[in-house]
Amino acid sequence: MRSAVTLAIGVAIACGAHAETDKAELRGPFGYSRGTPDTGLQEAFIVDAASHPDKVFASKRVARSGPVWELPRGTPIDPDKATYAFKGRNPTLSEYLEKTRTTALLVIKDGKIVFEKYQYDRTPDQRFLSFSMAKTVTAILVGIALEDGLILSLDDTAASYVPQLRDSAYGKATLRQLLTMTSGARWDDAPTGSSSSDLLKLSDCHVRHRGCESSLALLAAHREQEWTPGSRFSYSGGDTMALGHVLRAVTGQDVTAFTERRLWSRLGAEGDAAWMVDRHGVESFYGFFAATLRDYGRLGLLLANRGTARGTEAILSRQYWTEMTTAQLPATQPRVANFYFGYGYQLWLDPKPGVFCFRGLRGQAIYVDVPKQLVMVRLAVDRPEDAEASRERDYLWHGVRALY
Repeated sequence: MRSAVTLAIGVAIACGAHAETDKAELRGPFGYSRGTPDTGLQEAFIVDAASHPDKVFASKRVARSGPVWELPRGTPIDPDKATYAFKGRNPTLSEYLEKTRTTALLVIKDGKIVFEKYQYDRTPDQRFLSFSMAKTVTAILVGIALEDGLILSLDDTAASYVPQLRDSAYGKATLRQLLTMTSGARWDDAPTGSSSSDLLKLSDCHVRHRGCESSLALLAAHREQEWTPGSRFSYSGGDTMALGHVLRAVTGQDVTAFTERRLWSRLGAEGDAAWMVDRHGVESFYGFFAATLRDYGRLGLLLANRGTARGTEAILSRQYWTEMTTAQLPATQPRVANFYFGYGYQLWLDPKPGVFCFRGLRGQAIYVDVPKQLVMVRLAVDRPEDAEASRERDYLWHGVRALY
């Protein structure tokens, strides 16, 4: 391992005293409290809900089976010596963990765990909520369904599989356009604020089981087109939910069973996973999958190994993996934090080939560097509006990459 090399540039750092206050408030006077579907994502309950979501929200279990993908221990990272650059300072990994709302952090190098840490009394057996990292899991399932012949072509329209979407803004979009968030459907993905946010309406329907009959009915009624399909990227949970309904149509309406049979049992997972579901048992494809920290690491390794698990289990075709990890519209891609990311199939891409990440609200991320065979998973309970925390997380990743 080389000595830590740090990257320049950054933004403000939260003070230690504020972090300590944060931790005390999140824990509460009687420990970490369990909320309800209505309160689980509030500050007073978020730590427990984010690590036991299947005990708070309606869910379906994704059972593990088969041989475990072993993750031996490698040469450990010293958290007091590993550093990253942030606003002219070089904090250590220990300082990062102390001052941020990180619940768990994992680093895997060459298939070996070199760092693993849990905070807020969290443990390795707990299933952590993915938020929008679930979108990438959905894209993986689409790739498997394509390989299985359940989906004939990514250039088929969503309506060809889900007739209920025929007159909606999603019906004319192809699966490829849904995968790349280029459906053109008008969608407000704001996670907080106005109750008119499409994302909040979807979450009310799916997580709190109120406000609409079903997510399919909500999408079917969503008819406003903002751009020509395929012409422009616009981040949208609606695109992912439309993909999920395609998966339900082609798998016999039970994507949890498909996840278990075609992904989880072949991945070598060490723990069960879970999909949160609506009142009809429809999976929340856009943001509510849950798994253990190490199993999120295995999902990262799956893509680090170009779609192959445990060395021999080809879960994704090489063509799909290549398309998934390649920017589809490089001229119109989004800029995230201080690093420029393109967008593949429900996957954020770094300018450097083979470097990408799953990203989720409240600070969740699985970072992958294929050339370095490096994976970092960060799970957290950041405030939804805390863009600074997301930027610092990206700088931490670049500092970890610079160790190798």
